[in-house]
Amino acid sequence: MTSSTLLSDLSAEDRDTLRGAWKFWGMDMQMTIFEEELSELGEALTLAHIDGWHWSEKVWEELADVLVCFAQVEDCLRHFPIEGFSGLWMDVEKHAAELKAQTESPDSLLVLHSFRVVKAFAKTRRHNDGELRWNHDLISELGGLLAAIQRTERYLKGTVCLQPRPHWVEVMQWRAAKLARLGMRLDEVRKAAEEEEE
Repeated sequence: MTSSTLLSDLSAEDRDTLRGAWKFWGMDMQMTIFEEELSELGEALTLAHIDGWHWSEKVWEELADVLVCFAQVEDCLRHFPIEGFSGLWMDVEKHAAELKAQTESPDSLLVLHSFRVVKAFAKTRRHNDGELRWNHDLISELGGLLAAIQRTERYLKGTVCLQPRPHWVEVMQWRAAKLARLGMRLDEVRKAAEEEEE
């Protein structure tokens, strides 16, 4: 990852997997999964706090799920603009830059912005007969989530505190495993669909 993109360190094969899943299952399904993963990340962080920790293996796993889904959203907004909109990912980055100076702990920011994105998804569906619509509020909240992820990355790499924290490597390992499983699942369902057509 870099300061503004979730895609930069993904291989061409991983990007193809993300695009293939988006095209095969459609935007509504992929956004529903994104919402679920955000809720699960918030829950994992909350449970870690209850246990007296800020982070846990479950948090790394759920954060990896969110990174996979969010990279898919970035790819869509950056390379396949939604009809009627242009530059949506640039707007997400702009909102993230505005929040770069947040001082709360990274785990608290992840809980806050995960919840706010889920709420923004629900709001746009409520006002559009169950259909997801890209609007300013949703893009703004995605910017907040991007800023929280960027801060978390810096923290877990050890650049925000004095003690080195190699945990970002664990998150990336989880992400690689998730992408590999998604690729295998996509291959399976495509093959099954082709066999049904024959």
